[in-house]
Amino acid sequence: MSIYSGFVTRALESNYNRALYNMLFLLQVRIHHTIKKRTALHRYTSLVPFDEQTFAHHFAKLYTRLLSYEGQKHMPPRFSFATRDLAEHYCVFEKLDEGSSLSSSFQCPSNGDSCAPSQR
Repeated sequence: MSIYSGFVTRALESNYNRALYNMLFLLQVRIHHTIKKRTALHRYTSLVPFDEQTFAHHFAKLYTRLLSYEGQKHMPPRFSFATRDLAEHYCVFEKLDEGSSLSSSFQCPSNGDSCAPSQR
């Protein structure tokens, strides 16, 4: 029986919560930078550009980690679902590999466009 938020062990629950916290922190950084950029445009000041490629890489890594832990989770909620649209935008695709474990692949478009349907 699972008593740790759907996980069999407390360690799995802790790791999942840590990955979830990191995802929220990363998204908060992105939102904060967007707000600062908007404010800077109104004040005619310069702002260091946000590194979209680095953000996409960290997002994909955290999203994959959440999916991996959710494969071992026996009860809802599965918080990766809340970021699925963003995962599609950054071309992070879920797939089942030969061992029937959930994994994902990441391929960020170099031109800033969203994924083409042929990449799926």
